[in-house]
Amino acid sequence: MTSSNNLPNRQSSRMPWYDYRRAGSYFLTICTLGGHHAFGRVTDAKIYLSSEGRICEHVWLSLPERFINVAIDAAVFMPNHVHGILVIKKPPVPTETSNIPDRFKAHMQKLENARLTTQPEAYKVPSLGQIVRTFKAASTSLIRKNGSPSFAWQGNYWLTVISSQEHLNNIRQYLDQNPATWPNDKLYTLK
Repeated sequence: MTSSNNLPNRQSSRMPWYDYRRAGSYFLTICTLGGHHAFGRVTDAKIYLSSEGRICEHVWLSLPERFINVAIDAAVFMPNHVHGILVIKKPPVPTETSNIPDRFKAHMQKLENARLTTQPEAYKVPSLGQIVRTFKAASTSLIRKNGSPSFAWQGNYWLTVISSQEHLNNIRQYLDQNPATWPNDKLYTLK
């Protein structure tokens, strides 16, 4: 299906009512364009990263340095895709809306004002879309500069909001076992 401007009419899997800046854990799958095997190979149930894979892994690991409210959890880089868990952390609570006793509010406001001056980014929570765009742009730029000028990502990504500790543990186990199950993966290709 195409839109009136002859571009593909992609349907978003995002929930329109959900705020993707909300604190929580998110499971992402990001694929290379056309299923291209850019990140390495799976041999004996283990992934061996190529230089492109190592670049992507480095960029993924640097996301908390780029976004102060972002933490990373488990991840696995497969030949043609990345699975990872990102955590968006809750930003500092402004003093005036907090439940602290009034006698401490002046002191806390002073601390918050100092933090706002020294760490203003702590109050700016990125959306998952911003985080993924940054990851894709930074990794694409570095990979192209390092000898793969045609490297590209698929336009969208898969996303699951992690709903419980059990859900998180199941996803971590899936990521850990992913290289061993590569031939049965729905994203498996022989490219």
